Amino acid sequence: MAQAYWRYVADNGNFKFYDHLPIETDRTSLVVQVTLPGTTAAITLVNNTLGYDLTNPATFPITIEPGDMVPPLSSFADGVYKFQISYSIGATSYTYDEYQLYIPMIDACINTKLDSYLESTCSKCGNMDLFKTLTELVILRQGALLDIKNGRITKAAQKVVLMDNICTGTGCNCICGC
Repeated sequence: MAQAYWRYVADNGNFKFYDHLPIETDRTSLVVQVTLPGTTAAITLVNNTLGYDLTNPATFPITIEPGDMVPPLSSFADGVYKFQISYSIGATSYTYDEYQLYIPMIDACINTKLDSYLESTCSKCGNMDLFKTLTELVILRQGALLDIKNGRITKAAQKVVLMDNICTGTGCNCICGC
């Protein structure tokens, strides 16, 4: 099996995958699977709902929307997603098998907290709690990315839970004891 090359983009609550295999030959037998955060079973998606053209692979990306899931979702939750895309060109099978960190709500939380912190620049010393919270969130976010890069998917997922707890105030507001 050969390596497939796809460029992943999170776009307005959807996932898009752009085919970057430098062979513009028709693809056959496309199979797209998504494993949602906190689950182990992959959901197999049907090509005709994904906007990808097997006969013209460079034209449109694979677009995965929340409604494509079984059962349909209203939105994708923050977390670590696994994407598996496979297809054939002639007798050669190509696969893409990657984990992606998708955390738009946490990123929005970090941005909001950072904006609040920067607006209070005249009294930074009086706003050390917010600075500590921001530091924790940024360190956890970077740690989750490093975990994924190094195959520590469970650890990355744990960091997403901790970031969510800090942002929402669920469970606790610090990384200790959550």
